[in-house]
Amino acid sequence: MRVARSILVALVTVAASPAGVSADDVISFRRHVWPILKRHCYGCHSGEKPEGKLSLATAASIRSGGDTGPLLVPGKPGRSLLIQMISGEEPSMPPKGRPLSRAKIDVLKRWILQGGKIDSVAPVAEPKVVIPVEYTHAPAMTAVAFSPDGQRIACACRSEVVVVTTSGTGIPLRLPTRSDLLTHVEFSADGKMLLAAGGTPSRFGEVCVFSVADGKRVLARRVSGDTLFRGGFAPDGKRVALGGADGAVYVIPLDEKSAVRRIELHSDWVVDVAWTPDGKKLITAGRDKATKVASVQTGKLLRTVDSSSERVSSVVTDGVFAVSAGKSRALIGYQLDVALQ
Repeated sequence: MRVARSILVALVTVAASPAGVSADDVISFRRHVWPILKRHCYGCHSGEKPEGKLSLATAASIRSGGDTGPLLVPGKPGRSLLIQMISGEEPSMPPKGRPLSRAKIDVLKRWILQGGKIDSVAPVAEPKVVIPVEYTHAPAMTAVAFSPDGQRIACACRSEVVVVTTSGTGIPLRLPTRSDLLTHVEFSADGKMLLAAGGTPSRFGEVCVFSVADGKRVLARRVSGDTLFRGGFAPDGKRVALGGADGAVYVIPLDEKSAVRRIELHSDWVVDVAWTPDGKKLITAGRDKATKVASVQTGKLLRTVDSSSERVSSVVTDGVFAVSAGKSRALIGYQLDVALQ
């Protein structure tokens, strides 16, 4: 009986530990630490502009740290920034979502206590996006948009945008991206620019803007740690607003220098965003079954105009009325000035 009990205790202990880490194990960065960082941290701390200038893409960048200094002090978990950020009564990392479990924090502490060695030159490679030279069968299309003059159609085909003419003439324009999946395409009001948004789940959300005339990419910005969804150009054509898988709306200037605004509104994916014609408000549709109105200037929630019994998947507005739709298969209309009272 004692033997059986000992075996049971051992099995429970191993099963409760990340990657089956036992109390006597030497912690391996590749086997034990990296899966934790990849799951909880890599999305925001990767790409061309990682948060806080802290990149987890290579061993060298992990050692050097970011704006706030080195990530770890070998042999001293209590003095290491990594542990300070993820532990305590109100941990600041991850910035959104559940704090790391005690078991995972313990693995990171033991790794630092054992010297914080990184047994991998490159912890993870950027996911390779493969776009075929020629499709053997018709690709799945996740979004479609007409140009304002009705002469072109833009189709999101997994990781690239394919632009064809409505007449069926000419050579299709192929616009590749680094996203694993594109979720939205849209022409600007003057038809000169083409917006494409998407990302790679749990890695990054990216927005790209192309010149329709020559197909050149004029903007590519990674702005979040997860996929971006539908939205659109602001009435002034200088910004775009897109929903995020993290429950936030991202207002993104169409240049590399201006700061991106992140507006937290929903408790689940924001799957669609619509601007009012005056550019002052955003109407949002969420997978949390809510339709909301927010101020662009302040970022504050003005009103939750509907809490549906089903997921909301799209919203449109002319500034006077707004209409939402979703899994309920019903169109729900609102008079904005009344709904906001």
